[in-house]
Amino acid sequence: MLLADVARVSGEVAATSSRSRKTALLAGLFREAGPYDVPIAIPYLAGRLPQRRIGVGWSTLRHAPPRRRIRRCPCGRWTARSPGSRP
Repeated sequence: MLLADVARVSGEVAATSSRSRKTALLAGLFREAGPYDVPIAIPYLAGRLPQRRIGVGWSTLRHAPPRRRIRRCPCGRWTARSPGSRP
């Protein structure tokens, strides 16, 4: 599962008022998630970070960082990699 999947489902859940649709969206996300993904995805969906702090201040965000492609590690953890790095 990619963090982009969690963000997409979160946006779709926020956009609908139907409880059954929200349930279906979340069920689909968790159905596709691996066992290591669920404990990470739940805090993000609840609006919390699993590690509580990201360690990035406003001065760091003043200039946009370069875009990175996101991939899934075999262990289920989300990682970002630079465009030239190997998988």
